[in-house]
Amino acid sequence: MTKILAVAWREFKHTALTKAFIIGTIIFPLLIWGGMILVPLLFKPTISTVDDTLAIVDPTGEVIDAARIEFNPDLFRLPDTRERAAQAQDMDPSELLAEAERGGGLVGSVQLNIEIEPHESDDDVEILRNRVREGDLIGVVVITDNAFDGTARDGVTLFVATQANPDHISAIQRTLGKAVVRARAERAELDVEHMQAMMQPPRLNTRRLTEDGEAAAGIEFQKALPMVFMILLWICAFASGNYLLTSTIEEKSNKVMEVLLSAISPMQLMAGKIFGQAIVGLFTISVYSALGVAALVYFAMADFIEPAMILYLVMYFFMAYFMVAAIMAAIGSAVSDLQEAHSLVTPAMLVLFVPMILFVPVSQSPNGILAVVTSYIPVLTPFVMILRVTSAEAIPLIQILTATAVGFLGVFIMVWMAARIFRIGVLMTGKPPSPMELLKWLRYS
Repeated sequence: MTKILAVAWREFKHTALTKAFIIGTIIFPLLIWGGMILVPLLFKPTISTVDDTLAIVDPTGEVIDAARIEFNPDLFRLPDTRERAAQAQDMDPSELLAEAERGGGLVGSVQLNIEIEPHESDDDVEILRNRVREGDLIGVVVITDNAFDGTARDGVTLFVATQANPDHISAIQRTLGKAVVRARAERAELDVEHMQAMMQPPRLNTRRLTEDGEAAAGIEFQKALPMVFMILLWICAFASGNYLLTSTIEEKSNKVMEVLLSAISPMQLMAGKIFGQAIVGLFTISVYSALGVAALVYFAMADFIEPAMILYLVMYFFMAYFMVAAIMAAIGSAVSDLQEAHSLVTPAMLVLFVPMILFVPVSQSPNGILAVVTSYIPVLTPFVMILRVTSAEAIPLIQILTATAVGFLGVFIMVWMAARIFRIGVLMTGKPPSPMELLKWLRYS
C-alpha cells in the first residue's frame, strides 16, 4: 500500500503542483467568475438611432396616416436613468429591453427617427427607387389594395439599398407592419389603441419563494442546471484521464516505466497512477464547484443547489473517472506515443460523447424510457444519472440505487480488464496492438 501511495503522490505532484495546472484550474476560473460579476455592471446596451426619410406610395393614403402614427419620433424614447435603474432591480436585461420596447417604441436596439414622405401615385416609383440607390431615401414602400386583405402576402413591398444596415431595415419592417395593421383596423372602424392594450400580454413578475423570503425566478438557469453538472463531470473526468494517458505514454517511451517496475509490480503502478489522478480530478471538481456555488450565492440563486446534488456529483465523478481512467491506462500501456494512441482512443471517445447527444431528451424527460434505459448502460450511467438527479423532476430512489450499483459494477469490470492489459502492454514495444489484439490479452493469465 505504501508503494501505491508513493506513486499516487508522484502523479498528483507532477500534475497538480505545476504552474500550468494552477493557472488553468484556479486562476482562469477565478477570472471567469470575476467577469460574470463585472461584465453586467459595465454593460450598457448600444442603441443606434436612424435619422432618415422613408417614402410611401399609397393611393388610399390610409397606410401613410397610420405610418405617421407608428413612426412618430415622440414614441421612440428610452426611460431615463432613474426609471431604468428602478426597473433593473426586478428585471433581467432581456425583460428590461422588452419592457422598453413595449413602453416606448424601441425596436430591438434601434430608435427610429423616420420622416414619412407621402406619394399617392405609383408613377414616381422608379424615381424614388433611384433616390434610394443614391442614398437620398432609406427606402420606398409601395402599397397595393392587397395590403388590406389579411390573407394576401404581396400587398406591401419595401425597396432598400444593398448597403442598408440590416438592423435598421428589420426595425422599419416591424414598425411598417404595425402601420399596415393599424390601417386595416381603422378601415374596419375598430379602436386600435383599445385593441392593442387588450392584446398586450402582461409582464409576469415571477418570484421564487425561498426559506429566507423570495428571489428572482432564474427559470432559465434551472433548466440549464443539469447540463452544467454533466459538463463539469465530463470535463473533470476526461481531463484527469487524459493526464493519465499522456503520463503513461511518456514514462513508457522514455524508459522510466522500466525503472519503476524494478521496484513495484505493474498492478501497484497502475493503481497508484489511477488514484493519483483521481485526487487531481477531485481537486479540480472541488475548485469549480466552489466557484459555482459562490456565484449562485452572489446572484441569490443558491437555493437551486441541494446538498444531495453535490454528493451525487462526487459519487458520479468517481464512477465516470474510474471508467475513463481504466480506458486511458489500458491504451497508454499498449502504445509508445500519442499518435499510436489516437487510433485506439477515438472509438472510446465516440462512445463517451453519447451523453452530449442524450442531454436534451434526458433533461426534458428524466423519467422517460430513454433516460431509464441509458441509466443502466455502465459507460453512460454517471453522465445520464447526473442529468436525472439534478433535474426538477423527482427520480425514484430504487432507480438511483440500482443504476448506481450497475455503474460501479461496470467500473469494477473495466478496471479488471485494464489491469490485465496494463501488465502485458506496459513492457511491450514495437507495433501497437489492434483493438482485437487487446481483447486477446484479456485471456492471458
